[in-house]
Amino acid sequence: MAYLTTDGPKSSKKLPNPGKPVQKQATIKDVRSEIEKYGTPFPGQYFYELEVAEVLEVHLNEDSLPRIKNTKHPDGDKIPNWKVHGFIKARMVEDNNGTTDVRTIRPISSNIKDYPHPGEYVLVATFFGQEYYLDKVDIHNSPSANIQPNRSAKDSANTYSYPYRIKYFTDKNGPNEDIRHIIPYEGDITFNGRFGQSIRFGSNISQVTESIIRGPGIEEKPVEDTGKGNSPNLILRTGQSTGPNSTNDWDFRDPMFLKRPVREDINNDGASFWMTTNQTVPLEFAAKSLVKQTIELPDEESSKKLEGKQIVLNSDRIVFNARKKEIYLSAGHSVDISANRSVVVEVPEDGGIRLGTLKATEPAVGGDVLMDIIGKFMIAMEQFAGKLIPATGITTVPGAPVPMSQVNIAAGGLMSDMTLLKTRLNEPKSKTVTVGHMTSPVIAK
Repeated sequence: MAYLTTDGPKSSKKLPNPGKPVQKQATIKDVRSEIEKYGTPFPGQYFYELEVAEVLEVHLNEDSLPRIKNTKHPDGDKIPNWKVHGFIKARMVEDNNGTTDVRTIRPISSNIKDYPHPGEYVLVATFFGQEYYLDKVDIHNSPSANIQPNRSAKDSANTYSYPYRIKYFTDKNGPNEDIRHIIPYEGDITFNGRFGQSIRFGSNISQVTESIIRGPGIEEKPVEDTGKGNSPNLILRTGQSTGPNSTNDWDFRDPMFLKRPVREDINNDGASFWMTTNQTVPLEFAAKSLVKQTIELPDEESSKKLEGKQIVLNSDRIVFNARKKEIYLSAGHSVDISANRSVVVEVPEDGGIRLGTLKATEPAVGGDVLMDIIGKFMIAMEQFAGKLIPATGITTVPGAPVPMSQVNIAAGGLMSDMTLLKTRLNEPKSKTVTVGHMTSPVIAK
């Protein structure tokens, strides 16, 4: 908004010496007075660049859109007028003809939409004879809501209240004073949603501190590996974290913390996407992996910290779904998959899982099936050995069998070995890896 220059005190309205230092901000009355010094303006000569309006309705969805006749079926039910989708009904705070002076105003941007809420205020400008609303006016410095109803009412009692049409974003589950902006650092561009989500186009060049509550005060502890040059980042998160395990561990209703911005917390926010270039991401792994501790990576810092150029996703569930084609996972060093419960690789019976090479042709074996076959073989060998232990040779003297000592001893040893080996049939079977599509062959008993 323009400023008036004056020689005299701030209350002066004369301009005997234009160009002197600024004394006070121009009001609409000041501008009107200055214009009138040059004569009565013609119609349309007045131009006020911006004005504040109170939002009364927002045409967001089918329920809130005005109804019009269906040109194809004029006698049928009226249909929603989607041509005014995103428009608002609003009343100017200063320039209105009473509380019922309600105007329909369209959004200024055709691409980026930031819809206000009934009871909030927007800037309004006129272009091409049409009124447009611009950004919201920050009244409470809250990303959740900046509602202050009825400031545009002009009747003498100032009691007129427009019936705001609000379906979901009500006092019960809507505006929340505990939803905070994310704390900005030098050079950042940030976007804050109403429900605890944010996008940061930032960097790691600022030395970040962690707030630690010490009695009635706060101790700021420097965060390791922050304050690095050439370190752009992009951080998205949904679900603002609070509570004992969060970096935002404070009582939001304590006067010391009113309006205090919050930091992203990859371990406790609802869902996070961190894209960094020169930054350590303090992710706590859900499943511990031993790959970082292998003798193959004894000196590599990357095996100890999540730092450098990287993309880190964290949430309660992450789903990658390629509806028609492939998902590719490749790494210049290694691919580490770890889980606390199970890792499943599943294909239909006419599909295939290849390990080691795309040309792999040797089939995997099923431990239970293989051990069942080997067990049955051992039983057969036991039975064979049992029959050989008492075996005798042919003799020409009746009643005097010829012992076959070498065969008898070998058969006894075979029987003993089979008995021992049968107790170890479960040892070769993995306790963590299983395979499917195995069918035990039918062996006649």
